[in-house]
Amino acid sequence: MKSTNILWAGIEIGKDKCDIEVIDNGENTVNVFNFENRNTENGFKKVKKISDMLSKKYKATVVFGHEPTSEYHANIREYLIKNGYDVIKLEAKHSKKFRALFNDRAKTDKIDKNILARELKFFYEKDIQKTIEDMSKNNIERNELKDLTRFRAYIVKERSKFKNKLKIHSFLLFPEIEDVFSNFFGKGAMFINKKYMTPDDILKAGEEQLAKELAENSNNVFGKKKAKELIQAANNASGLSSRTGGLKITKGITIDIIKRFDKYIRFLDKEIKKMLADDEVAKVILSYPGAGMVLASTFIAETKGLNFKSERDFMSFCGLCSNTNQSSKLEKDGRITEGDKHIRMAFFQAANPCIRDKKGNQTIRDYYKKKLSEYEKTKYGKKKAKIASAAKLAGIIFAMVKKREKYDPDYEAKMKAKVKQK
Repeated sequence: MKSTNILWAGIEIGKDKCDIEVIDNGENTVNVFNFENRNTENGFKKVKKISDMLSKKYKATVVFGHEPTSEYHANIREYLIKNGYDVIKLEAKHSKKFRALFNDRAKTDKIDKNILARELKFFYEKDIQKTIEDMSKNNIERNELKDLTRFRAYIVKERSKFKNKLKIHSFLLFPEIEDVFSNFFGKGAMFINKKYMTPDDILKAGEEQLAKELAENSNNVFGKKKAKELIQAANNASGLSSRTGGLKITKGITIDIIKRFDKYIRFLDKEIKKMLADDEVAKVILSYPGAGMVLASTFIAETKGLNFKSERDFMSFCGLCSNTNQSSKLEKDGRITEGDKHIRMAFFQAANPCIRDKKGNQTIRDYYKKKLSEYEKTKYGKKKAKIASAAKLAGIIFAMVKKREKYDPDYEAKMKAKVKQK
């Protein structure tokens, strides 16, 4: 820090304008300024010029705080950091709650910039946020990884929508096909869905042709047996016999879109893998059974540069920590805390295969069974057990990363042996 005297600048950022309010340690307004076309060099220079003037006049360090408004904040944030200013990103959900403390229900740019300035001062002084140096760290590599992991998650989510559309199209044209293939989106199933969309298409092709093409388009996983199943399903089909022309066109486009998404996801996975090749944290995470590249990359992208005092702090950051509601002698667990949705989803996705696969991660699977029996008679018991399993996985990964220790399959056995010796 350049000075113990700090001026707090709240920035309300939009696409074409920027509003800034600067307050002192007594929360008195020192300066208010705004300008149009903020995404220009001249606009950035204006902010710097006024900030330099205030810093000199009050012999103070100017610290900026802003909400992550889409990507509109990125340019001005980078400019200010490059010019020596500390810039802290504040969560919108925290600002909403902070605003409620002052009964400011209205949400305008004028109110927001003042709220952001006061929130910035409050969080820093109470040590609720991390240190300014940590929070304003412009880690370019981390930002690039975050761009890739978040965009990958977005594509996967969009692909899911089109997969649901494909299932609807298939149900209308040939409902029975879903029972023929255990993996409806596998290579062989997608080939049949694209080339032979209706029962009539299947029957016209015949068993021999279907067997040959299935083998060629499924790496010989399928053949005569699957062709017979398709013929049998087509003979007993209950799909639409009219208005199939439009459905065939839209189904074909849907399949093409899904394949395009698959291609993009594979490309992103390669790029992410390159970025994590020499990362020690990634190596630690990947050593744990069930933890894959998506979890490792998301963990690093969302947490690198942040320091957590305890496992509970980390769990709260992930949104996997249950709130406790207590009144007099009554105490019960409430809903899970709000947190980083990206890392929370990554832990959910990593925990699910551990729960399903009997030969997979036995620790997480056994924990899920234990929690399922505890929540069996409660509302949303299965969902609660899955959340608890994701939290268990998060706790294990956090401990491994904090100690920088790779997974030891004999760890539990060693700990039990130590207990017996005592």
